[in-house]
Amino acid sequence: ICHDTVLHYPPSINDVWKVEGEHKNDGKYGPQFIVKSGERLMINNNTDQSIICDYIIQNKSFVGISNSWVKKLDNAFPKKLKQTLDSVEARILVVHPKLKMPELLAESLLQSWQQCAFERKLLTFLINKNISISLLPQLINLFGLQAIENINRDPYRLLSFMPIQNALSHWRTLDSIAFKYFEINKEDPRRIISAIEAILYQAYDTNGHMAVPIDIVQDSLINEGIEHDIYNLIHQSEQESLVHHLTGFIQSLGCWSLETTVARRLNALIGDKT
Repeated sequence: ICHDTVLHYPPSINDVWKVEGEHKNDGKYGPQFIVKSGERLMINNNTDQSIICDYIIQNKSFVGISNSWVKKLDNAFPKKLKQTLDSVEARILVVHPKLKMPELLAESLLQSWQQCAFERKLLTFLINKNISISLLPQLINLFGLQAIENINRDPYRLLSFMPIQNALSHWRTLDSIAFKYFEINKEDPRRIISAIEAILYQAYDTNGHMAVPIDIVQDSLINEGIEHDIYNLIHQSEQESLVHHLTGFIQSLGCWSLETTVARRLNALIGDKT
């Protein structure tokens, strides 16, 4: 039994945790373990090798690595399995006399280990920056091994992974994280563009579209404490891919392109029928 308030972040698949508590016999439910505290552990050179072996066995990323192969790895590299997997080449696992692992399986093992090592690094990064760890799978799927680099380059990219409902509220949370952990200043163009995107998302949530009169966007920025002339911003060449200005409206270029393409196609279909 573990109450939500006991653990700062909830456990997830493939996590390694150290928990403290006590066993109790419940008259209705039988034996139980009551968790009083818990700590997520990152695998490092000091992690007991038995835990590393169990981690490989339980983690579904290691396809084809059965218990027997893990036992062979443990025997071939006693007390040094983690360090070995961090640096070894596949051919070493193939020719090792106590292992003799097939080349494809060895390559698969090392690729999975590297991927899991990066996921642990990204998890630590998210926790240290107070970013929800629920975003980890999406960040991996979109950015791959460049996830940390991309977030450091522009933390406001995280807005794309947040729910569209109450977009401005999510943006304010992200804005506070950007100020605290990424040294963003109030006049940073990345911040202003992100605020505009949040305003457009909010409009979609409320009105079902993302084309908003510029004056309304300008007023919304002022409400967020951003005193910046939106007309100057949208004419900066480096921002053209983020916002589109047409006939007094502001809209994400992606949405504008989709609407234009669909309209052109519909017009073409109508023309064909006539």
